[in-house]
Amino acid sequence: MCLLITQNQNSPALSRDWLSDFYDYNSDGVGVMYAKNGALIVEKILPVSAEDFINFYSNHIAGKNCAFHLRMRTHGDTDLTNCHPYEVLNQQEHGTSLWLMHNGILSTGNKADTSKSDTWHYIKDYLRPMLAH
Repeated sequence: MCLLITQNQNSPALSRDWLSDFYDYNSDGVGVMYAKNGALIVEKILPVSAEDFINFYSNHIAGKNCAFHLRMRTHGDTDLTNCHPYEVLNQQEHGTSLWLMHNGILSTGNKADTSKSDTWHYIKDYLRPMLAH
């Protein structure tokens, strides 16, 4: 199962051993979201090694009030589109910005486009239409 972690800026940094272990089991993409100067910052990476993930953690996650997600692919391609966090609503189109991270499998179907994850389909087919109205 994927790994979803929230932390505050005062949380101790995770050790290299822990980060390597996280990567070993969840190497299909990493995303982080946090607020900076009143704006939501979202960054994603497809790390090619534990070292790549550790560098991303050091540069974009450590010392921040944030949530970050390491993906273990169950549905869809291994690409940045299928990495958490996912945009649900955007400021230009909906008047507000809303992003989502979660853990687990959503059984709402993804046969329409198997290159996309279950989360992508859930947002497109259920959550976004409901919230947009």
